[in-house]
Formats: sequence, structure tokens, C-alpha cells
Amino acid sequence: MLQHVHKYAIVTTARWEEQNIVEWIEYHRSIGFDHFYVYGHDDEPLTLYHALFPYLIGADPVVTYRYWPKPGQFAAMYLDFLRNHAAQTEWFGFFDVGEYLYLPHVNDVGRFLEPFKSQWDAVAFHVLGFAPGPDTAASVLLSRIWRAAGLDGRSKSLTRSAAVDHGVLAAGLGAGVRPFWLGWDGYDLPHLRECDVLGNSMRGTAESAEAARAHVAQPGAERAIIAKATLNRVAFSTVAELHRRLGYGGMIDEGFWQFLVAEGKLDEWVRANALVLDDRMAEYWRALVAPTLSFYADPRRPENAALVGPANVALGKNSWQSSILAVPPGEILLGQAAGGATNGRKSGTFGFHTERQTNPWWVLDLRVPYQISAIRLYNRNDSPQMAARARKIRVEISQDSVNWQLLFAADQGFDFGGVIDQKPLEMKLPPNMVARYCKLSLDDTNFFHLDEVEVYGVPA
Repeated sequence: MLQHVHKYAIVTTARWEEQNIVEWIEYHRSIGFDHFYVYGHDDEPLTLYHALFPYLIGADPVVTYRYWPKPGQFAAMYLDFLRNHAAQTEWFGFFDVGEYLYLPHVNDVGRFLEPFKSQWDAVAFHVLGFAPGPDTAASVLLSRIWRAAGLDGRSKSLTRSAAVDHGVLAAGLGAGVRPFWLGWDGYDLPHLRECDVLGNSMRGTAESAEAARAHVAQPGAERAIIAKATLNRVAFSTVAELHRRLGYGGMIDEGFWQFLVAEGKLDEWVRANALVLDDRMAEYWRALVAPTLSFYADPRRPENAALVGPANVALGKNSWQSSILAVPPGEILLGQAAGGATNGRKSGTFGFHTERQTNPWWVLDLRVPYQISAIRLYNRNDSPQMAARARKIRVEISQDSVNWQLLFAADQGFDFGGVIDQKPLEMKLPPNMVARYCKLSLDDTNFFHLDEVEVYGVPA
């Protein structure tokens, strides 16, 4: 068998992951992983195979795909990798599709691991949970930007292959010992030395859940870990996806999710993972894919297209808002600020939605200054009462998000429509109006929601 054909590899088990696996692979390729061992355990092999096909061909395939006909046999699939493929790669990690290794200061797995290699055989990355988002086909990396306030106690490691004796693991998982793909502490591997991203030993962290939490509870440890490197986990991209997966079965933590759904606690779990706006990983990915996003930046225009500039520069850009609508279970986080009003999809309902409050607001960051020629706002068309909430709208722009220039103020109220009646609020700006930020707000106490926001312009 060839030795160390690959330097850094990820091993994953995939069940009905064809929608997001390409973006997941490309993200990890961008930070230096050179191979992926994918164990598909769908009901049939071809759906995932078709998604992976470009990575399976050529002289140096990026993916090794193995179909496992019995769903849910995670230990068996991972042991198969250790027996038959581990020697082909120098370092590997057991990461799920939906788990993204985030290395903010280097964005390069080789550079990150280099200081650890002389003393450690495994580096543990603590899990940072991110919330699901609206049920759209949006990029996971660009749209899942709300996370939990802290680490959830679990970790997964990048490990030197030569330090793992698969025979020890094949003897079976001992009672009370966590699965080896969640960490090596507790297994009889005396030559495997494991630390966290701060260089602290992971020994003793498998003794109990309390021990795992205590490891990150040291003063300043959690904040330092989040700042340095984490395994950002989107457990499921949308609530609809979770229900789909539960219907298929074979989830590693299926009982946990079934309990949350049955007890009506899913909404509570989602909100606990949506307490902090963290778009650092989204911004990294956005910078890489910006050239492809610009290709789609000029959507189909209505007949009065003379009002607009050459491109809708708001498309795919980040936004945030004064509050998030507390929606009932089944519509979880549908009204959160994750690009819902800048994704190019006009539904006639809402792309963002605040709570009822005094002077609610929504802010768009174009990332760089643009010479703005026009702004178009699409209101809701599903209900006249809903559309009327935006009557007292204000529109401002800014270059620094501190000093704002007022463009439009409907102090006495102004009715406008949306995509169905083709009566959006359109503002044609005078020449040489330069801005990076656009702020929409209400001079009222009310809910604030719009369907879509378009800003047309060229780089300043």
C-alpha cells in the first residue's frame, strides 16, 4: 500500500448530503486539505455519487467514495478507513458534512499544525454550534452566521495517522467511553499525545461531560479558543432538512433530535444556537467566491429598468437588524438576518422580519464603497395590512456606518408594493453618491419587514 499519498485528509459519513457536500469539500480544499474519504450510507449509492463524480475521476482524484449499504454504522465505517486507508494520509480528521474547520488567522491547515507537530500527535478542535436558517437554497457558508454564545464541550481532532493503532479501536468501544472520532482520551494509545488549539493536553477530558466542560471553563480559555480555531458546526441547514433526515433515519444522534421535536423543544435549541452574530467564516468564503457571485449580480429587470444601474451590488451581501422575529416552531428563524432580503429571491412575503419595537432598523454592508445610482425596496404583497407596516420608512446611506445621509423619509406615510404588483419603492440617486452601508428604518413603533432590497451601482 502506498504511504502518505495525501498530507491532510478528512473522513466523513454522508447520508443524503448531496445538496451541500460540494461547497463543504471546496471550503476545506481552500484551507489546504488534499483528500476526502466519503462513506455514503444513503438508501442507494447514485445520488451522492453523481454529486461527487467530478472529484472521483482523473489521475489524482480528490475523493475516495465508499458506499456503505447499512445506514448508521459509523464505527464500522470509520474503522474501515483506519484499516484500509489511514496509511495513505499523514494527518486526518473525522468531520461531518456540516462541520467546517475554521482557522481565522492562517486559513491554512498545514501552517496551523506546524507548531504542534514536534510535540503532539493530535490537535482537538472544539465545536462551535451555528443555527439553521431559512428554508432556501442559499449557500450554507454565506448564510449561517448566527451561533451559540460559547463552545458546546465536544471536540474533534486532526490526528497523525502513524500514532493510531486501529487494532485497539476494533476491540470495541468501552462502556462510558466516548466514540474515538470525538477524541482519543480514554483509549489505550500511549504513544498518541493530544492537545487543544491552545496547546493544553486533552487528557482527562473524556472522564465525564463535566470534565469536558471544565477543560474550556478555565479563565479566558473559551474566548481564546474561539478566537484561534474552532470546528464550526451547522447540525442541519434548515428545519425542513432535519425533518427530512429524521424521516430517512440513520442519524448518529437521531434520538436526541427526535426528543427535541417530540417535546416541542426544537425552537428553544435553535435560539440557543443563534445568540451571537458571527460572520467571520462567511466573510472568508465570500472573498473567495465573490467573482462567481458577481456573475449573478444582475437579475432580470422589470420594464422600467432605466432607473437601475449596471448591477445589483446588494446581492449576497451581509445584513443585520435591530431584532429577530420570535417565530413559532415550524418557521424557526425564517425572519432572521442571514441574507434573506439580499438573496435575489422575491417571494412576496418577507426576507427579514424584526420584532415589534420603536424605530426598528435593518442595515446592509456592501463590503466596499460603491457609487450608488438607484435603490429598490420590495414590500410584502401577501397582505395590505402587512405592507402598511412599512409606510413610515426611512432610507439612509453611509461610508463608515457612523455618519449617515438621509435619502428618503416618509414622515406622513408612503404606500408601496412589491414583486407581485410591480410597485416597489424606487429611488434614483443623483450622480456621485458613494456609500458602503445602507440603513432602512421605521419612524414608528411597529414590526419591520421587507421582501427584497436591491442596490444598484458600480465600484467607487
